[in-house]
Amino acid sequence: MPQAAREVFGLNLKFIETPRFTTGGQTIYDAFERFDGDVLLRTFFAGQPEDLTRTYHPKMYIKSIWTPPLKYIPSTVKNRINSFHKAIKKVFVRKHGKPNLHRYQSRLLARIRRMKNILIVMADKGLGPCAVTYEQYVRDALKHLQDESVYRALSKDEAEAEAKITADLIRKWCRDYDEVVDEGMIKFIRSKLKETASDPFGYFYLLYKIHKTPPSTRPVCSDCSSVTNALGKFIDIMLQPVAQAQA
Repeated sequence: MPQAAREVFGLNLKFIETPRFTTGGQTIYDAFERFDGDVLLRTFFAGQPEDLTRTYHPKMYIKSIWTPPLKYIPSTVKNRINSFHKAIKKVFVRKHGKPNLHRYQSRLLARIRRMKNILIVMADKGLGPCAVTYEQYVRDALKHLQDESVYRALSKDEAEAEAKITADLIRKWCRDYDEVVDEGMIKFIRSKLKETASDPFGYFYLLYKIHKTPPSTRPVCSDCSSVTNALGKFIDIMLQPVAQAQA
């Protein structure tokens, strides 16, 4: 690892290098598609009474891809959308971006990206990124995964069988409480079960405790995009009011 790497590692994980070119072209058209859909939906349903029987939960919401037929949209709205498009296109013209890194920093980042045996990982306590070799990362991970008091090794078939049992139990729960739980929440959980069918597992990774001597690691198993994630969000929403009331 180059000794000057601290020059870029110290920028923290939220730092984003300015792209070579500014926003424009296809990026703008993608944004137009979403904007137009939102405007058309609000226009189509304007003035209609709100359905108070349904509860909106941002964490468990599936955005609809339906858009109303243009014949039901007033010409005034369509003309204003077109005028908005023309005005925005004049502002967002693709051009060279203003770099937020020195040239030597950009070259250093490019050099680090080419180092195939180096992993850029997160440090514990929000201390930013750090570098570790692939071999060291594997050794550090196995220190945790080979602890049989915490982890148990499963074959691929065993793991897939357990995931299927879990998914079936969640589907049964949805059927049993379909008339009790909010319709939108049930729809969200069922939708996420389909999305995670091909890859139902959580992901294991390490946080490096670089503030300690010698450095050690904290194991994390993220359930994002796992088979249990959607149900976990539901449980969190249900328990938050209870936890806050006891605080």
